[in-house]
Amino acid sequence: MIAPFASLEGRTAVVTGGAQGIGRSIVDTLVAVGMTVLVVDRDGAALTELPAGVHGVAADIADDDWAGVEAALGTLPPLKAWVSNAGVVSHQRAEDIDLAEFDRVMRINAAAVVRGAQVARRHIDGPGAIVNVTSMSVDRAMAERLTYATSKSAAATITRYLAQEWGPHGIRVNAVCPGYIDTRLTTNWADDDPRQKVKVDTLAGLALRRAGQPTDIANAVLFLCSDLAGYVAGDVLYVDGGWHLT
Repeated sequence: MIAPFASLEGRTAVVTGGAQGIGRSIVDTLVAVGMTVLVVDRDGAALTELPAGVHGVAADIADDDWAGVEAALGTLPPLKAWVSNAGVVSHQRAEDIDLAEFDRVMRINAAAVVRGAQVARRHIDGPGAIVNVTSMSVDRAMAERLTYATSKSAAATITRYLAQEWGPHGIRVNAVCPGYIDTRLTTNWADDDPRQKVKVDTLAGLALRRAGQPTDIANAVLFLCSDLAGYVAGDVLYVDGGWHLT
């Protein structure tokens, strides 16, 4: 029997970093299949632009600020999905790494994944899903990405360990690994911008020969949150147009 995405109706999902970009696409997709969504974002102004019916909590997860999230969950339908999408990028040459910056990135991209999962564990009643967003930098060494890649590698490891420990409790923990995704930033580079050349060269080597869209990531998250992924645990799903093949 096929389990339709409509089976997500009446369930609540939390999306961190969900006010803009890929996170916002994830929110819109989960709302479209009937889920109640709680967005956690440090940008309080962006939360005011969320669609009607979507709940928002302004919180800085880098400072372990989860009290408002816990309080909001007490007023919503049962929590069934948690998406750790919030993250920061850091560009530092290895010899110039600043430990304060390293610590900041690790708090947001790794420690907050653990702490958010702990909140989810306390509130998920019965079967549920946690999805963490990682990065291609985990598997591909990129210039000036050591700090960022370390944090995202930690998120991938966290995913596997939580999946093993919490699987017996019916909580499936997986990750999505985005490839080259067109966002507002990457679509506005001029032809003579060096970053545009890197983008063109990268896409030319992909199996699908194109950049992905935020909805591609959102659809993968939807799958992992749904009953269709009921036997998927501890997986890192590449949504990269085949980039990992190169």
